[in-house]
Amino acid sequence: MKGVSLAIETIIFIILAVTVLSVLLLFLTGTGGPAQDRVALESNRNIICGDYVRAVPLCDNDGSGSKIKDLNKLKDICIKLGAANPQGKTPAAKDPCGQSGQVEECYAACCRLFCIRK
Repeated sequence: MKGVSLAIETIIFIILAVTVLSVLLLFLTGTGGPAQDRVALESNRNIICGDYVRAVPLCDNDGSGSKIKDLNKLKDICIKLGAANPQGKTPAAKDPCGQSGQVEECYAACCRLFCIRK
C-alpha cells in the first residue's frame, strides 16, 4: 500500500504544479486590459498633439495646411479618452469632438494641455 500512496501523492503534486504554472503563465502573458489601452492612447495623443502644437502653437486652427501625420486619428483618440470632454463636464451636444463639433475645436480641446495660452 505504501508504494501506491507514493504514486498518488506524486500525481497530485504534478497536477498542482501544472495548475500553478498555468495560472502564472496566464497572468504574465495576459494583456493589460483597459489600463494598457489607455496608456497607448495617451502616448499616441502626446505624439500627435506635440506635432499639432509645433505647427499651430496657439491651437487656433485645424492644422490642415501643415504636414502633421495622423491628425485624422487625433479626433478618434480624443473621443476614446474623453480628453475633450473631461468627466462629462459639458453635455454631449457641446462636446467639441462629438458629432456636431468642429475639427478645430476638437483639436484645441484635446491638446489644450500642450497649447500656448494667449
